[in-house]
Amino acid sequence: MFLTSLNIKLENFEEECIKSIDSIFDAYFLLSKENIVLDYGIKDRLLNLYFGRESLQGKDFIKLSRNQTQQESFKGLIQKILEKKPQMFETNVKLNDQTSYYYVFIFMLADDQKLINFQNINKQEKMEQKLIESEEMYRNIFNSTPYAIWLVDLRGTILDCNETMNNFMSVFKHIDLIGKPFRDVLKMFLREGDPRFENLEKVLKERFKILLKQGYIKPIEFEISRADGKTFWITLESSFVNIGRERRIQTFIIQRES
Repeated sequence: MFLTSLNIKLENFEEECIKSIDSIFDAYFLLSKENIVLDYGIKDRLLNLYFGRESLQGKDFIKLSRNQTQQESFKGLIQKILEKKPQMFETNVKLNDQTSYYYVFIFMLADDQKLINFQNINKQEKMEQKLIESEEMYRNIFNSTPYAIWLVDLRGTILDCNETMNNFMSVFKHIDLIGKPFRDVLKMFLREGDPRFENLEKVLKERFKILLKQGYIKPIEFEISRADGKTFWITLESSFVNIGRERRIQTFIIQRES
């Protein structure tokens, strides 16, 4: 809806309008139908270095790139301009060892003129946004899966688990497991005297070493017993997952078909 409103009919591009745009964006370029620069303003440091000190007025914007690196950097932008339609997208500009990220807005004006605006995106802000998006995506999957999931730190402490874990418990709830060591939670579900887990600490340490080396471990199967007396077999599957900047262990608890 926003982009469709960018086709603006203007008989004259007033000076006050230019001043307004100059105060909002880090750079703007007003191009003719033939992509000749009619007016422009650049406040961004890297864009100033990129386009140089010479006046750009009267020059073909499409041919402003002076070398191969610059041509590759602006290739996507040029393609968007040639499409002759209002658009909003992200791009980056590379010059030597420097890179900046930008939102680019293309407005279509009267007589097929184009107004191209650049808004700098701080690299750190961009990275932070990507981290937030990855965390939100993981959280959606985490809460909607039909399998119980534990999220464990590299010391073996359960940081989080989803509500599906409640299906495996009769007295406790999934939130009761958060903050507890992985091995202690497993002991809650084991039958007393089970020979396969008499030395649970040793088993888990050996599995953890394999996990660190390979990034995953083969599924572990065993029978668990709830406080209400119900027993069933489950499978544990563990692997590493990166959530934001943190590396975690993701364990799926799957009830085996009887």
